[in-house]
Amino acid sequence: MKKHLSFLLKLVLTVVLLVILYYQIDLEHMVLTIQQADWRILLGCVLFYGFSQFLNTYKWAILLHSHGAVHPYPKLLTYNFIGMFFNFFMPGMVGGDVQKCYAVYRDEKKQFGETIPKGRMTQIISSIMMARVTGVLAMIWHANFAYFFIFRQMKIATQTHDLFLEYYLPRILLLLLLGTFMVIIIPLFFNFRIDSQKEKKNLLDKIITPFLHMAMVMKGYIKDTRMFLYILFLSVLFQGMMNILNAMVGYALHLNIPLSYYFIAVPLITLCTAVPISLSGFGVREGSYAYFLHFVGITPAQSVLLSLTTVLVTAVNSAIGGFLLIKEGFFIEKKIPQEDELNGNGTD
Repeated sequence: MKKHLSFLLKLVLTVVLLVILYYQIDLEHMVLTIQQADWRILLGCVLFYGFSQFLNTYKWAILLHSHGAVHPYPKLLTYNFIGMFFNFFMPGMVGGDVQKCYAVYRDEKKQFGETIPKGRMTQIISSIMMARVTGVLAMIWHANFAYFFIFRQMKIATQTHDLFLEYYLPRILLLLLLGTFMVIIIPLFFNFRIDSQKEKKNLLDKIITPFLHMAMVMKGYIKDTRMFLYILFLSVLFQGMMNILNAMVGYALHLNIPLSYYFIAVPLITLCTAVPISLSGFGVREGSYAYFLHFVGITPAQSVLLSLTTVLVTAVNSAIGGFLLIKEGFFIEKKIPQEDELNGNGTD
């Protein structure tokens, strides 16, 4: 019931935000910009975004394989695109990360059978969580660097006298920056003792134990300094590619935006879009583009078009996941790994 209510609220908010934006944009100007777009560059954007997913999958593979079991890279790439398909085209339903966990666990169960390591599902979930977490860390670092070392030098905030840009945003960014270091440091003090052989009799134990196990796995990632730094490097590189992707789309639409400004605006827009108050970020994303780009003379129509075109690039690549899903021949099954398997107490 709560899930359906949450979906309905997000849907309503998404529609409201898009309607507000609709009345603020010049449709004739938007159509003219579309007609003048360079479609060859847009095709390059589609290919560039697809290439970025090779890097994203490579990062996940490193985390996943650090536990011993090795999966063919093409398989993981397939599951990554399938996950993109679920995240983009089926918001509010079975998430893409759940599908990736299921697919990897299914393959290992076929390979190892009864000898599959206990608690393996927790390790698979943790690998995806760490990939997500390091991505958020990189995004926050990009946003802080862009604001304090580039944005402030452009003196846009002081010239426009915008209270949010000049006062609130830097403080929010600094708090988020502090949070990134806390995320890295706090797990190092985790020291939970988990008896995987002990039977979990009550519901509370069954709920808490997987999270404790996951916390210890995350600690293991961070303590492996060489691997963790490499993962952070890949995350920063991937976020940089997303900034460049937006710049390519803007160039295709003939928008006069300095390249350096994309490295300021895109991380900030991505942070705003990450707030889960609308379906797949629609409405929030377009509003954020319009807000941050108006400081460099971009009209709401151009901003919304840049946002929607970037989303279209993502959609084309996510659609590939749909074809791969049909090829793989699976959707999430009714019977998924049970809670005791997450606790490391499975009999399989």
